[in-house]
Amino acid sequence: MDFDEVVRTRRMVRTYQPDVPVLRETIDELLALAVRAPSAGHTQGWEFLVLDDAASRAAFWAATATSPGAADEDSWLDRMKTAPVLIVVFSDRERYLARYAEPDKGSVPPDDQDWPVPYWHIDAGMAALLLLLGATDRKSVV
Repeated sequence: MDFDEVVRTRRMVRTYQPDVPVLRETIDELLALAVRAPSAGHTQGWEFLVLDDAASRAAFWAATATSPGAADEDSWLDRMKTAPVLIVVFSDRERYLARYAEPDKGSVPPDDQDWPVPYWHIDAGMAALLLLLGATDRKSVV
C-alpha cells in the first residue's frame, strides 16, 4: 500500500475480531517501525509493553477501566476489551532530563518544569502513530 493510501485509510478501530490471532512476527515488525520515530536529542525515551495474552489484557482493563455501571454491552469499552493484543506506549521523562544534562546539549534545565514542551510525550506519540500506520499498512495484506 502506498504511504498516502495508508494515511487516508487509517481509522481508529474500536471493534475487533478477538478470534483472529496477531502473529508475534507482526508485533515485532510494528515495534521495529515504532523505534524509528523521531525523538528529541535522539533520546528515544519510550518503552512498549506488549499484552498479547488474555490474562495480561484482563489485568490491564481491570486497572484502567474505571467506569463501573457505565459500560453496557454495546459500549466502546466492551468492544475495546476484545482486542487480541494491546501495545501500551510509555514515555520516559527521566531519560530526557538525563540526556539533556549531557555536555553536548548545553545548558538545558535539569527540571521538567522549565521545559517549554514535554518532548517525552510528543516523541512517544510519534512512536504510537508509527504503530498505527504500520498496522494499517499490514491490514492490507491480511
